[in-house]
Amino acid sequence: MGQEQLHLKQDVATRWNSTFYMLKRFIEVKDTVISTLALINTPLSPLSTEEWGIVRETVDIIKPFEEVTVEMSAERFVTASKVILIARGLQRIVARHQRNPSIHEPVQKLVDSLMAEMHKRFSKVEQIENLADATCLDPRFKKQAFVNNRAADDAVKRITAAAAAHNHPSHSEEEEEEGQYPAAAASAGAMFWEDFDDRVANTRASTSSDSATSSTLTASMMEMRAYIAEPLRPRTSDPLAWWRMCSPVFKNLCEVMKKRLCIVATSVPSERIFSKTGQIITGRRNRLSAPRSLKGQFHLNGIHKTGDVILGGLFAVNTISIDPDLSFTSEPQTSDCYGFDIVGFRLAQTMAFAIDEINRNSNLLPNVTLGYSLYDNCAQLGIGFRAALTLVSGQEEQVTLEENCVGTPPVLGIVGGASSRRSIAISTVLGLYSMPLVSYYATCSCLSDRKKFPSFFRTIPSDAFQVNAMIQILKHFGWTWAGLLINDSDYGFHAARSFHSDLGPVGGGCLAYTEILSRGDDPAEVRRIVDVMRKSTARVVIVFANNFMINLMKEVVRQNVTGLQWIVSAAWTSAAVLQTPHFMPYLGGTLGIAIRRGEIPGFRDFLLQIRPDPHHNNTVGNSMVNQFWEHTFQCRFAPPPAGWVETGGELCTGQEVIENVETDFLDVSNLRPEYNVYKAVYALAYALDDMLHCEPGRGPFSNDTCAHLQRMEPWQ
Repeated sequence: MGQEQLHLKQDVATRWNSTFYMLKRFIEVKDTVISTLALINTPLSPLSTEEWGIVRETVDIIKPFEEVTVEMSAERFVTASKVILIARGLQRIVARHQRNPSIHEPVQKLVDSLMAEMHKRFSKVEQIENLADATCLDPRFKKQAFVNNRAADDAVKRITAAAAAHNHPSHSEEEEEEGQYPAAAASAGAMFWEDFDDRVANTRASTSSDSATSSTLTASMMEMRAYIAEPLRPRTSDPLAWWRMCSPVFKNLCEVMKKRLCIVATSVPSERIFSKTGQIITGRRNRLSAPRSLKGQFHLNGIHKTGDVILGGLFAVNTISIDPDLSFTSEPQTSDCYGFDIVGFRLAQTMAFAIDEINRNSNLLPNVTLGYSLYDNCAQLGIGFRAALTLVSGQEEQVTLEENCVGTPPVLGIVGGASSRRSIAISTVLGLYSMPLVSYYATCSCLSDRKKFPSFFRTIPSDAFQVNAMIQILKHFGWTWAGLLINDSDYGFHAARSFHSDLGPVGGGCLAYTEILSRGDDPAEVRRIVDVMRKSTARVVIVFANNFMINLMKEVVRQNVTGLQWIVSAAWTSAAVLQTPHFMPYLGGTLGIAIRRGEIPGFRDFLLQIRPDPHHNNTVGNSMVNQFWEHTFQCRFAPPPAGWVETGGELCTGQEVIENVETDFLDVSNLRPEYNVYKAVYALAYALDDMLHCEPGRGPFSNDTCAHLQRMEPWQ
């Protein structure tokens, strides 16, 4: 009939909302049903106008219940704090239908039944302590979600008492990035929110007098009063992200929040696990036999050197990757990586140089040859995981350690982790194997938690030192009023927590605003943040961000926001994309925290000795050097891509001279992350050397034993 093909939906006894979907679809195909019945010879009688009206009214009445089902079945955000206001919202909607004199009698019976059941189930919902406490601790709702003021006051008293009983500050770091939480409200325009929105709109700010002075208030009471006085957060915002950022200010309340706000108000997520499990363990997804499964390997781009002991390395030599389609019916293809990065390759070569230098040093690790396996992680967490697991599980190459002793050389440590986000994820897994990961660039203070990251180390200071340095700069110049911009990641959130905790009245300063720079490209959000900066009286802007800054700076230029004093973290200080004449009128005079620069004698000569393998076809394996060669000399090794020679492209011979081209690769005058890589390799080498100098009977292990090179474990 020229219309979209729609299938009728069936009612399922175990799913109440299937009734709603069935009736809703029936209304959608109303015209088609009536026309079809008129054209065919059937004893079925079409529904009357009254019956169609009953169906439509029924759908309108139960639609809010379906919206609530979707809202409360979510897995990734809090739900207990919504129960009270949702219950009140549903009661309000049904009451409105109950007062409608024009609804049909069968529908009126449904409405009366729904109202009676809700009264029986929800009349005392505000007195359920866990739900009331969770609602009060949600910065989007607080006391405004309550109809009964006494219930709200009782919740405040309980939370205050629980916070007072907690005598130590928050001691754990958040495990997930804020960006991994979706918007906190799945259905922002749902009808059941009407009651709460009206109550918030009708709330008038009032000033109350209190004869008690602050000296007589406990810390918990002060925290609660300050929390209640905070303006409500937008209903679509993430309450956990807010608590994460403000936990230093509300330390004791935050501990109570962890036990109340995160309560799951429905069993749907746990039931969903069983459904998902049934879809994972199937014949189709278990087609590989055990022998074939054990032989599976990741195809990674890297450079390798054999040795008695292997050190692994993870570096972003390419910065862009294209993941293949995953059908789950065959082995996935190798991810395509491109966007060659000279700095990433030089970091990898720094590690190779350090190991070569150690092997030539007769005083460090004598009679032991270090080898390496350095992998390109393409700046992607998934590829970094594959490389890390490849290093943990061992290499394919066989090496003779002693006579009659042939095996895989052990990997005793990994140098890598150019970002806090990837280091957090990879360290969580490597910690299970007690495999040391020494990062040269991950600065998040959360990684200092030895309980969560027992095998993580670094040769770059924690962000806690950067925050302290910035506060000292503010104090030195007498700047007491500043704004804060942070990354949408652990890097930014932990810095914000430190600033909120340390830069207060006690620290001699205050923050005018704290804004989060989103990962996505949201022009409206960027304009809003720059507008906040422009209107604020704070002329000092503190930045803890890196690649999220470029869009914001373009907007700063567009709005011509000048006269700001920028204080920036190390991640931005070295960002070449911002060090251009276009931004200089706005960023001139910026104060930044920089990574310490170091000298590495002989490094430039080592770089000049790099040579490619002309016979390698650049598919997998040792293609990293060949990629560098092609990038530097703008040529291709044989066989070249189709049409390369025909369009005037040159073939690489491997005999080209690096010194004859202008490249930043040979510039060793400003070695900052490279120096951290250099120190990381030596840290692992000295640790191994100390173990091999252990005296039997005086060792640090069980029964005062020492480690043996052929049986050494990473945890040792």
